[in-house]
Amino acid sequence: MNKLLIATTNPAKFAEYRKLLANSGMELVSLTDVGLSEIPQETGKTFEENAIIKAKFYSQKCGLPALADDGGLEIEAIGQSGIHTPNLPDEEIINDIINRMKNVPEDQRKCKLSVAIALSTPYGIMTSFSDVVGTIPLKPSEKRLAGYPFRSLIFLPSYNKYYIDITDEEDEVLNHRRHALEKIQDMVQELSNR
Repeated sequence: MNKLLIATTNPAKFAEYRKLLANSGMELVSLTDVGLSEIPQETGKTFEENAIIKAKFYSQKCGLPALADDGGLEIEAIGQSGIHTPNLPDEEIINDIINRMKNVPEDQRKCKLSVAIALSTPYGIMTSFSDVVGTIPLKPSEKRLAGYPFRSLIFLPSYNKYYIDITDEEDEVLNHRRHALEKIQDMVQELSNR
C-alpha cells in the first residue's frame, strides 16, 4: 500500500483526514510516524500559498507524497483575514474574537471558515479550496472540540445551530475539508494505484 503523509501537527486534523481518506487505498502516515518535527516558515500571503509551502517542504523532507492545508476564520468586520491566526490555546482564540466583535452590529457579523489543501506528488502540486459561511454570534457555544476553536464560534443560520452542533449527516454536506478533498480525489486515487 502506498503512503501519504498528512502534514499537520494538529491531532484533531490528522484524525479528520484519517476519516475522510479512509477509503483512499493509501496508508496515511503522520509527521511523527516519519520522524519529522521541523516546521517550515509560512511566508505565503494566502492560504493556498502556505498550504503549498508546507506540502512541498514535508514531501521533500520525507520523500513521500504529502497533503497539507492552511486555513482560518475570515471576518471582514474586524479585518481578520485568517492568514496569520495566532498560535494560542483554543479558549484564548474564542475569547479574543468574541471581544473584538462585541460592538459589531448583527448584520455585519458574517464570517467564513476557509481551507486550502495542497497535495505534493511526484507529478506536481495540486491545490483545492473550500469554505463554510456563517455568522459570529454574541456568545460562543459552550461546547468545545480540541483543536477546532472556530467550530464553537460559527453560527449557521440555515441550520439554526452552531457549527460544533451539526450532526454527522449535516457534516457530510458542510465539511469544507471534505469538499476540498473531493476536488483532488482523482490524484489521490492515482497515487494509490502506483
